[in-house]
Formats: sequence, C-alpha cells, structure tokens
Amino acid sequence: MSAETHWNGLLRAALLGTAHTPPPAAPADGSPLSQALSAAPAETPEAALLAAAAMVATHRRAAQAPVRDDRPLPAPAEPETAPVCPPLAARHLAMMLGGAYREALPEWMEASARAGFIVPPELLPALLDAAAKHPALPALIGARGRWLAAQRPEWALAAVPTRPESGGGDGDPGEWETLPSDARPVLLTRVRGEDPARGLALLRSTWEKEAPRERAALLQALETGLSMDDEPFLESALDDRRKEVRSAAASLLARLAGSRLVARMTERARRWLVITPAKTGLLARVTGGGAASIEVYLPDACDKAMERDGISSKPPYGVGERAWWLLLALAAVPPRTWSEASRCTPPELIGAARKTEWRDVLVPGWAAATVRHRDAEWAQPLVLRPERAHWTVPGADTSSDALFSVLPPERAEAVMLEMLGPLKALGDSNSTLALLAGLRHRWSAELTRAVVRRATARDLSGEYYLRQALTAVARHMDPAAALDELARTRSASTPAWVDLLHHRHAMLEALKR
Repeated sequence: MSAETHWNGLLRAALLGTAHTPPPAAPADGSPLSQALSAAPAETPEAALLAAAAMVATHRRAAQAPVRDDRPLPAPAEPETAPVCPPLAARHLAMMLGGAYREALPEWMEASARAGFIVPPELLPALLDAAAKHPALPALIGARGRWLAAQRPEWALAAVPTRPESGGGDGDPGEWETLPSDARPVLLTRVRGEDPARGLALLRSTWEKEAPRERAALLQALETGLSMDDEPFLESALDDRRKEVRSAAASLLARLAGSRLVARMTERARRWLVITPAKTGLLARVTGGGAASIEVYLPDACDKAMERDGISSKPPYGVGERAWWLLLALAAVPPRTWSEASRCTPPELIGAARKTEWRDVLVPGWAAATVRHRDAEWAQPLVLRPERAHWTVPGADTSSDALFSVLPPERAEAVMLEMLGPLKALGDSNSTLALLAGLRHRWSAELTRAVVRRATARDLSGEYYLRQALTAVARHMDPAAALDELARTRSASTPAWVDLLHHRHAMLEALKR
C-alpha cells in the first residue's frame, strides 16, 4: 500500500467518522513508514487516526523532491532614468493600493505619468496587481517594473511596449501573439490610442489565425481611433461565420457616417420613415395644423442584405419583429439626416415622434444614433427630456450619461448650471443629480462651487442616496474650488465625499513637488 493510498483511507475515515469507517491498518511492507505507523499509539480510533495522519503527511512532504528550474536567469533590468515620485505622493499611492480612496487611483496614475514620475520599487507588485490594464501603467513602472511584469503572465501586458522597437516590423509591438487572450484586446486598444493605423495592421497580421471566439473582442478594440481607414476591413468582417463578430463589425460601422453600411441603412430608413415637415404661414392656418408628422412603413420580411448589416430577424423577447428592424436601422443613421431632409429642428422631430404609436422605437433609435455619431444638436433636447428606454440597441448606450457625454464639456456644464439655477438644494431634483453623474470630465471651478453650495444647503445625514451620489461625483470636482466653498459652510461633519476631496487635493499637490 502506497503512502498516497493510505492517506486517502485516512481521509475517508475522517470524513465518515471512525465509528462508521475505522482508520486503515498500517501496511505490512516493512517500509519505514509502515513500521512507524505500527508503533503509533492507538488508545482510541480517533487518536490512531490523528497520529497516522501526522506521520503520513510528514512522509509525503519529506518524499517530495525540490522543484528544479533549469531555465537561465533573466537578464537584469535596465538602469532607471526617470525620477521616482516624491515620498508624500508615494504614501498616497500606498494608501490607495491598500484600499482607501481607491476611486482616485486612476487620477493619481494619470497625473503622475504626466509629471514624468515612476513609482517606488516596493509598490510595483501591488500596482501591477491593481491596475495591470490601465493605459498609464507602462509609463509609471519604469525599467524595473517592465522587467518584473515580464516574469508573470498576469502582468505581461505592462511589459509589452506599444511602439515597435528596432527590427520589430510595421505594426508589431513585440509579444503580441504570446500575450494571454484577455490581455490582447487591451494592448490593441492602447496601440490604437497612439497610432490607429498600426493597431489595424497588428490586428490584420493575425486575423486569419485568430480563434473565432477571440475575434469579436479584438474587433471591439477598433473603437479607439475608429475612422474610415478601418471601413474596408470592418466591411469584410460582416461576412464572418460567427454572429458575434458580424455584430461587432456592424456596431462599429454604424459609427462611421461615411461607411457603406450607414449608406445602406439610410436608404432603408428613408423608405420606412416618412416625415412631413411642419406647415407654416397661410397653409398652417387653412389646414389647422403646424406640427411635423411621422408615418412608418415597414417591410414584411427581413432579407439577407438586412441580416448582413446587423438587422437580426429575431428580436429580443417582448419586441415586435418589424419594430426591432426599424430600431436597428434608425440607430445607424446620422440624426442630422432627418433634420436636414425635413427642415425640422431636433426638438420638433422628437416631439412629433413622441405623439406617435412608434415613440418607443423612434426616440430610442434616434438616441442611439445620437451617441454613435456624437451629434450635440440632438443630444441636448434628448438629455433634457430623457426617454425611459423600453428597448435598447446592442452596442449602443442611450442613457442620460451617454447622451450628456456627447456635449462638449463647456456646453454640458452650461446646461447643468442652467438646471441648477432654480434649485436651492441638490436633493430637490433627482433628475439633476442623475445628470451630474454623466459629467465625467474634470469639472470647472464654477460648476464645482455651484454643486457644493447646493449640496451643503441642508443636512444630508439622513439622505443616504444623496451622499452616495456625491461620493460618486466628487472624483470629478475641482478639489481646490470644492474645499474653498466647503470652508465657507463651517460644517462640523466630514462625510465620505468631503474626505475624498481632501485626499484628491493633497494627492495632486504632492505630485507638483
């Protein structure tokens, strides 16, 4: 009987109980282990079990040969040339890596990278664990960090340069094919952020060899730096055998106003949607109506050309087939197409759509197209009167946050300040609070002061939702302006969102030294 077999017998006795299954007898093979087991005390079955388990466990460990690695040691890291961040900044980083104010870590990384600092060596493992896929990471870890990242597969992405080194070839950033599958889309996104053409060349170089399940994730990385240069490749991907790849390609092509897919979708949508412009002047007085009207004429079947362009014949549960086709087509057509053709303003068309039985299709479809084509003229009326989305377009976010992000920061803040104007306290309008979460850029001092002033206008101790929302948006406020405004309130309490502002202010100041 081997030691492994005896160990399994002991485990069975321990799990079932010695009253049901007594411990196995010592093997009679004359081995040192069998002799030790035979001499073990056995006053009770339980004592015999524990003594035998201790001896067999020790024997198993002692019998294992040490692991031998014959690979040559890696070459030493190159000398560091960049300065390490100031000690106080390093303490802030250690605090965030330890779990405090973790939401401010991306901001610290971006600010430190802009300042040209690298992190202290002792913090490299924790930072690589916490942010291995963050775009700013390679600039922060230095030569020592790249050496360290190359030693572990889960950190490998940080060790790969995004720019090809000498002899690397056009579009080849190094260890592309050997990276883990989940890291390659991240690297491709990073490369596309620096040089979209090189990223496309990189994807093309291995596209035919990619596993079908990996293609869709890699294709989605083309969203970064997307342009008409990508259109021929994406158009060819519409013929891929895998549905996920075709859907990803169609979603990206729908963002390119000049793509062949958008032209085909526009042609379809113009046949399906007929807009009668608003009547004006004498004609309006005679007919008794001046508002624009919309009529919908949809096909009876989904043909192969529609399916190739991403219009799936089978809709989600609870959605009508023809309504689904119209929704997907509208989501690909630049919204200005409708305002230019009908000579109606976006608010007029949205108002007309909301009066029809197709409102749950028209408005969400236009909202998806607004986000895809970044049309600020359509985004503003949609975000001020958000539509509750019953149906959503795959690959298109139609939330208020997404619509708000379409507006340039200055315009978005102007809209927000106008909405804040009549409010005495921030909790007076939940819709305003929800829209604030959509402002993901660094806020101006003016907007920061306006929000803080209204946030402190009443006691928030019992308003959990409002305090949570303030903690979420505090990462976007101008910390100096916010703390200056808070100093005027002389409040004795220090809620979590104020703590975060203090941390961000101190963190950014430390990086200036």
